[in-house]
Amino acid sequence: MQQLKERLEKVLLEVPHFFQESPQAARVKVLARGNATERRFSVWIGGSILRSLGSFQQTWFAKSE
Repeated sequence: MQQLKERLEKVLLEVPHFFQESPQAARVKVLARGNATERRFSVWIGGSILRSLGSFQQTWFAKSE
């Protein structure tokens, strides 16, 4: 997922009603904040935060359910 910045810029330009003017005239700039390690493990960090929320723990279900 190292090209996420480039992919996001491309996808945003393809959304038909995202811009008032033509997509060709639009400028998109995606800023990748944080260092490469933070971005690399952002999914795991987000999962860890979700796991710590009490409301999220109530939505769990077992494989048998």
